[in-house]
Amino acid sequence: MNKQKIIELLNNCEHSEQFASYIIKLENERDRYGRLKNTWLANRTEEEMVALFNRVAEDGLVFDGKHITLQPTGISYDYIAYKNKMLLAYPESQIDVSLVYEGDDFQVAKESGSVIYHHNIKEPFNRKEENIIGGYCVIKK
Repeated sequence: MNKQKIIELLNNCEHSEQFASYIIKLENERDRYGRLKNTWLANRTEEEMVALFNRVAEDGLVFDGKHITLQPTGISYDYIAYKNKMLLAYPESQIDVSLVYEGDDFQVAKESGSVIYHHNIKEPFNRKEENIIGGYCVIKK
């Protein structure tokens, strides 16, 4: 894979250097035995990589190699990428994500299609992982 060719095919756009570096890093990545990890990249062309970059860009996202990555099966999005994609489509959305700990008061109800919830945090500065009893994510449009 040729880094400069990828950058040129992307017309030196804002994130072309970052993307090309990610592809080269992926191509040269080795496992603990010194074997290439991503042999599937050997059969790919720079044009195919650019097409994947453009597909992500069409959604208004940036192929950063962290939240949006490449795998043998194609593009992989993590939670952050999906959240960003949702916020681009519905910018007025509000997202509330939290963990509920032993001793907290958490109540949820659904009335006429609307979710109503209440989370009273008992001891916000004395949180221990072993006391987690649940979690929630509420997305309001």
